[in-house]
Amino acid sequence: MSKEREEKRKKRSEAHQERLKKLERIGNLAVEAVEVKQLEILTGKILKRFDNVSELGNNDTRIKGRLNKNEIENYFKTSFSEKQKDSGAILTEEEINQFLRANFKGFEPKTEVKKFDTPNTTQQKLRGIIYDFYLKDCKKMRTSEYVKLLINNFYEFDGTDFKNEKKNFSKK
Repeated sequence: MSKEREEKRKKRSEAHQERLKKLERIGNLAVEAVEVKQLEILTGKILKRFDNVSELGNNDTRIKGRLNKNEIENYFKTSFSEKQKDSGAILTEEEINQFLRANFKGFEPKTEVKKFDTPNTTQQKLRGIIYDFYLKDCKKMRTSEYVKLLINNFYEFDGTDFKNEKKNFSKK
């Protein structure tokens, strides 16, 4: 009988060793889960600090007004598509889309600002379109952003002094 007891004890010992190994693996998995959870929490805290940034390390400086995307799009499509006396529209639909993606948050994919040649209009007409939008969108806030919008997007404003244009901004 002692041989049988010895084999039973050996089997129990092996089973006990297997249970210990399983418990150790479970413990390791629990430690990993805690580390992952801590990493998720830390990552969440870091990402909250970048709420106003579209991509980490890439500050989105486009205009975010109070009008929604559809209102912005409708305004500019209507204003820039309007036929001018004895000529065509100020911008094509493709150019309008480029203008919106380059200058306004919410229009994706973000593109680089491109200067448009608008021979079918004048500085005064362009200033009026942007100024009217400015009044609809934010009134008395961030005038500089809209003046930069004119200077950076239209060849008609090449060489224009920022301060002078800011003074003339409300003069349509």
